[in-house]
Parts: sequence; structure tokens; C-alpha cells
Amino acid sequence: MKKGRNIYRKTGVIFVSVVLFFALSSSAFSSSQYRYAVKQGLEVYFGHISYIDNEKSQPIVYKEGQIGPEYAVLNFPVAPGNTVRTDSDGRCEVQFDTGAILRLEENTQVRIETILAQTLSSRNKLTNLILEKGQVYVMYKSYMIQELFQIMTPNAALNMDQNSVAVVNLNEDGSTDIKVLQGRAFVLYGPDEDNLRQEKIKEAQMVQVTKEHKLDYLEETQSSDFVLWNKKINKNFEELHEGKSPLPKPVYRYPDAVIYFAEKYSTTYGEWLWDDYYGYVWRPFHYRYYPGGWQPYYYGQWTAVNGHMFWVPEEPWGWAPYHLGIWVWHEKKGWLWIPGSAFSPAWVYWDYIIQPSMLTGYFSWRPWTFLDWLDWSFMDDSWMPNKEDLEGGLPNVSLHNLSRKSNPQFVLTGPLKKVCKNILKAAKKGENGFLSSYFHIRDSALFVKHEWITSPDIQKKIIGLDEFSRSDGDTFTQLSQQELNTKIVDAYRAIKAPKTESNPIDRKGGAYRDAALTKTAASLPAKGAVSYEKEASQMRFRDWNPDIKAAREMGVSIIYSGGRNEISCPELRLSSGNVRISPMSKISSGSSFYSAAGSGGGRSGPGGASRSGSRSSNKSSSAASTSGSKSSGKK
Repeated sequence: MKKGRNIYRKTGVIFVSVVLFFALSSSAFSSSQYRYAVKQGLEVYFGHISYIDNEKSQPIVYKEGQIGPEYAVLNFPVAPGNTVRTDSDGRCEVQFDTGAILRLEENTQVRIETILAQTLSSRNKLTNLILEKGQVYVMYKSYMIQELFQIMTPNAALNMDQNSVAVVNLNEDGSTDIKVLQGRAFVLYGPDEDNLRQEKIKEAQMVQVTKEHKLDYLEETQSSDFVLWNKKINKNFEELHEGKSPLPKPVYRYPDAVIYFAEKYSTTYGEWLWDDYYGYVWRPFHYRYYPGGWQPYYYGQWTAVNGHMFWVPEEPWGWAPYHLGIWVWHEKKGWLWIPGSAFSPAWVYWDYIIQPSMLTGYFSWRPWTFLDWLDWSFMDDSWMPNKEDLEGGLPNVSLHNLSRKSNPQFVLTGPLKKVCKNILKAAKKGENGFLSSYFHIRDSALFVKHEWITSPDIQKKIIGLDEFSRSDGDTFTQLSQQELNTKIVDAYRAIKAPKTESNPIDRKGGAYRDAALTKTAASLPAKGAVSYEKEASQMRFRDWNPDIKAAREMGVSIIYSGGRNEISCPELRLSSGNVRISPMSKISSGSSFYSAAGSGGGRSGPGGASRSGSRSSNKSSSAASTSGSKSSGKK
């Protein structure tokens, strides 16, 4: 089994990353990459760890507002408010669902402040990456045309143009080196808000923003080891992941993340099949790597992100199949993935079982099924519905109800709604083939003791239904899926927390490598971010976000909240989540805040530099005050 997993890691070291950058044409841009299947608390885009150069030196992710950091593995999610860090002998790659690629050199630390946060004064969506230490290689190409993408250091802000590649290095003396390898970018620099300058950096140019806030052009030098490593990764990617068979045309109707998984990954690790119920589905070649048996949501680990349990698959192809679509079982074809257009941290059905002999209990999960949406409570081994039963009103549900509020866990949208409609039609005709899928999935439920839900080696502790010792005193919780999710997240956080009198849970070394991570946590800034007071005074007026300039002219402030992926103006009670469809009335001197769909500029380019002052905020947000004198900028 271990040998199979090693083969996976060696062959699939990178997810669909470079392909997203080089293969995406301008015609593929859309207003939204995917919808969200989870109704509450997850309206953000994600990235994930798509490559780790040295498995013995894993990157570390620190989540804003969480007690401790976590070692990151392949497919580990990163979200706004997270800090990603590498040590002295490890590099890694982060792929964003927006299409951008970020690679971290050794001894590098990056805070992901926002990912496509809606600006308040334009149609732009804003992605902010804060380089706090070290060097990054950035390949920028986005699904979203109107995205403002910037890399920020303590003395510079780099606004990258579409189809651009750049290396940004924060030197120990506080200066910033920028080299544009492809396309162009614009750097904003200066000692204070009244003396800001901006400069265009063309392809093959290299500049340094000195610690005295001056810009020097540097002579072309021999490529660094980091740049050569990136070239090697880029060169070998297509050879590793090029598909070997044509794809079904209907696949191209799905979100871009699914399309590029299909084009460059799916036919290397699986095959596309047609099914009468489900349409085109994907079947992984799992028997090549797991000859002893395989099922979804077994090989991997759980983590908590934004109040939801997030599955981190061990399979290198796992990002799209586990988060964009659901798994079904077929008696003859085995496990199949049905692609979807909605994103979920994990498409699973949770349960919690308390045994009389245990103080806590067992967490249980299995793949979510269409029958869970339909909520057919009559599903058991002794009862098989026939045509007459169904015509008599079972189940008492319709697609209209499903699209509203019949289930609080997942929203049924797009292709999956069409499949569910097919199942309803088949059921009313008396076709019961889909029932065997439900029974198999139900019996494939996995169980783990309460205290092991955080373990990175959870598959060694998982037991199946046949091994789970049922007793007459077992109690299954009567909680909704939403309530169960909250219970599991709370348990996850409690187990991760240090053992104290108020938190007596003993992790027994199974949750993560405590000593090493405790040492790392001590060296990370509080709550996974730099000191906002220091940052605000030194950096936030160097910001390409057009909100900063508009707010300064109105005498109000702009605040970034990483954990909520939000830009807000507290004085006007505006935030990324509540901007309206129509533009607001003008507030002062020709300035106004606009909504995402209202009038306003397109992608912000040169001339949109922020010239605001700054002020500190609380530790969970960074703020830029907009009061102060007007500044002059070089254009």
C-alpha cells in the first residue's frame, strides 16, 4: 500500500498548475469560476499546495485566528488569512483556483490576505499576497478578467499584468528585487503617501526598490538556482501530465478547474465513461496504486477551514474530484466521479456515534449521495420501492423544493441537479439500479475515534462498518448535518489546542508533531500575520487597490480582513459582501463607491495607485486610513 502511495507522489508531484497558466486562452474568462455548494460561511476562493519539493521538509500553514500551525501536504487548502512558510531546505508551489501560481523559495513566508475580494469603488476583484520573508516566483493568469493581482513587500507593491511571470525577492536589508520574466508589471514605491512613484517593468527587466525608497535598474545576471528550478518544473510538467485520450465534449461545459483537470490529468490517472443515469463520469485507475482496495475519502486527512471540515486528499489528482462533484458507486464500473459546478470542502455525510463505554465517541463519514438530497427515509435493506410506491407520493420532494431550502447542507446546482432529475424519472418508472449505489456507499461509511479526527495518519486509524463493533447502547446523534459540522470543527480545534486544565484532551502525539510546530508557532507573528500596526505605517499607502484613493478623497478608511476575505469601509458600513447592484450616491468631490455590477472602472492599471495615509487596526484586520494631504505621483 505504501509503495502505491509513493508511486502517486513521484508521478504526480504537481497538480494542474503550469497548464492553467499557459493553456488558458482569453476566451475562457468568465464572471465566476464556480458556485458554492455550502450555503453559509464559505464565500471565498481557495488555493492548495500543489507541489512539495522535499517531502522531508513540508511547508507550514498558519490559519488566522487558530491556535497553532499545521504541516501542509499535497492538496492542503490555503485560504485568505493564511500564512504559508517554507524552511531552509524546502520549496513548495501553491495553485489558486483563480488560475495564478505561486512558488516559494526556501526560507520564505507569504501571507495570503485576499483572494478575489470585491473592491468597493470598481468592478475589480482584489488578490493581495504579502511577501514577509524570502523569495517567490509568480505566474499570473486569471479566470477573472477584472482582477487586480498584487504582490506586496514592506517597501513596494507589484501590480502584475495578465500573462506575466515575475520573481520577487525581499532582501535582508529591507530592499526588494523584482525581475519580470514574461509580460509586464507595475511597481508602486516611495517613502510616504506624498511621495509615491510608479514604474513600468518590462519583460527581462530587473529593478531594485532600495531601503531608501529609490528605484535602481539592475544589470542582467545569471539566473539564480531558484529561477532554474522553476524552469525545470515548467519544462517537465506537460510530459508528466499530458493526457493520452480524447475527452468527451460535454466536459467543456464545466468550470475551468474541472476542464483543466480533465485535459491534463484525468486521462493519465483514469478514464471517462458514459453512464445512463449520470452522463459522463470519471473512473480513476486506483487499482494500479491501491491493489488492496480503494474508496473515496480514505487516503488523506481532515483540516478545518473557515468553520468547515476540509478533506485533504492524498491522491495527487484529488483537488477537483473531491471538491467539485460527488462520488457514486456502480456495481460493474466501481467508484465514479460526477463532475459538478459547485465547490464544497468535502461532499460527505457525517454522523457521530456515542458508545456507553466511551467518554466521547466515533466520528463517521461517507460520500454524499443523491438520495441524501432526496432524504428518502425508507432506504434500508429490507424495503425496495416499486413503481406504485413512488407514484403514491414517495418521495414527497421535487427539484423545485431541492433548489430552495429543503436541505441546509449543500445547494443542488447545475449538472448535479440534472442528474438528480434523471434519478427521479428513473425511480418513477420503477428502475431501482441507483439504489444499489446508495446501499454500497452507506455500507462504506468510515469510523474513527473522536480524538483521532485531526491525525495526519488517519487512514491507519480508520475502521470500516464491518469492523465497527456495534452495541445495543450505541447512540446516533439526531443533529442536522450543519450542526454535526459545527460539532466536528469544535472538536478539531479543541484537539489542536494545547492540553490544559480547561482542555484535558490528550492527543497522544497523534494530531501533529507538537514540539516542532510549537517552536515554529513561536517564531510566527501573532495570529499568522505581521504586526498590523507596523505594517500599516510602513506599507498600506503603497497599494494599487482603487478603494484606497477613493476613500482618501472622502476622508474615510479601508480595512482588509483576511479571515473573511473582505474589504470594508466602517464609516460607510460597506463591505465586499454588501455592496449593492446600483452605484452609491457621490459622497465627496466626485468620488463614490460602486458595486461589483454597477458603473466603475475595469481592471486597474497605472494611474490607479493609492495615495492614502495609514492607521492601525485590530489584529485580525489590516487598515489603511484615507485621511491626509494629497500626494503627487510620477506617471
